[in-house]
Amino acid sequence: LFTTRKLVRGTHLGESHYRMDGKLVRTPLGGFINHSDEPNCVKSQVRVKPHYDKWTITVIEDIEEGEELTLKYTWYEPHAQEDAAEDPNNHDYE
Repeated sequence: LFTTRKLVRGTHLGESHYRMDGKLVRTPLGGFINHSDEPNCVKSQVRVKPHYDKWTITVIEDIEEGEELTLKYTWYEPHAQEDAAEDPNNHDYE
């Protein structure tokens, strides 16, 4: 996911996920933003009311037009899928 204009630190990009009554729903923004060990955005959890949370994405450093938006994934290990795909004994990735 790449920006089409300069974004300054503190810019709120929108919601990436919602959790309603235990069900997690990913938005398109949450589905397309990539992982980085040195991200330029951060995901924050907001409790809207009991059993209803949302996660928002905010820019944490200025991002120039054309640069990729990135997050540090915290819900799973992003490299684990790559490692599993390279394992010759794992047939889930064929």
